[in-house]
Amino acid sequence: SYPESGIADDALLVIGDAYREKKDYGRALIEYYKVMSDHPASDSADDALYSIADIYDRVKEFRDYERAVEMYEKLVKRYPKSVWVGRARDRIKYIKENFL
Repeated sequence: SYPESGIADDALLVIGDAYREKKDYGRALIEYYKVMSDHPASDSADDALYSIADIYDRVKEFRDYERAVEMYEKLVKRYPKSVWVGRARDRIKYIKENFL
């Protein structure tokens, strides 16, 4: 757990998730990047980073496998205890074997 968690970073994550649910991926990315830049030590940061990577990985109009791998690798390195690390590693391996 990362000690700096607060209302602001949680709110940004929720806003990002809401935009994502509405398929407004551009705005979702903006909110997720705000969490990363403004609250990198928060509990929400690993969730935001995984969401960024996942959008680059899976959303056709934003697909950028190199960027997805970069974000997944950043997640693994910065937040080794994150619940997302296993999935991130799996996606890194899959993308590198199939697309890069």
